[in-house]
Amino acid sequence: MKALRNAGIATIAGLVLAIIFILTVFMIISPKIGNEISMNNTLKTLFSPLILIIGGLISIFLLFLIFSGFISLGKKLDNKFLVVVSWAFLILLFLNIIYSTFSISIKQNPLDKSSLDGTLEVVFLLLLSAMMIMLGVSLFLFKNKVSLAKVGGILYLCTGVFFVSIIINFLGVYTYIAAIIIQSIMFFKASKKFEK
Repeated sequence: MKALRNAGIATIAGLVLAIIFILTVFMIISPKIGNEISMNNTLKTLFSPLILIIGGLISIFLLFLIFSGFISLGKKLDNKFLVVVSWAFLILLFLNIIYSTFSISIKQNPLDKSSLDGTLEVVFLLLLSAMMIMLGVSLFLFKNKVSLAKVGGILYLCTGVFFVSIIINFLGVYTYIAAIIIQSIMFFKASKKFEK
């Protein structure tokens, strides 16, 4: 099994699906802005338990493929730090998907947030930022061993710092998208080098 190639494909697939989902939700919801009852009903349909479970399973499958690529890269280049960070990052994202799916499914209004949700969001954001910084550092350590690893590492470092900051956290979205694009190219190049 070509873990690096599959990770590149999964990265692109995840990005494309995320863009399609965001645009679809925006197109469906935007005409209903101002009509709270209609918008709430639409959100209940869009975020029904079945759709959330299917979306969660697809996300878990893609994340598993992506992080299998990072783990494989770490093993091939004897970078134990990348392997440990990848497993920790993967577990954090799995737990977040499971909690979010369950939490949104049981609410009357999918946009309602409990105090527990707010606390967990802050904890998740801090852990996510820390994981991105550590992933960035571990990729940066590859330098010239893997094409674009240094660029990807810098982008992940920036994303982690931006996400945890208050004033410029919106920049994290842009650096994260750039990191994902670089990551997919990096996986394909690494696959050609290591998975002949």
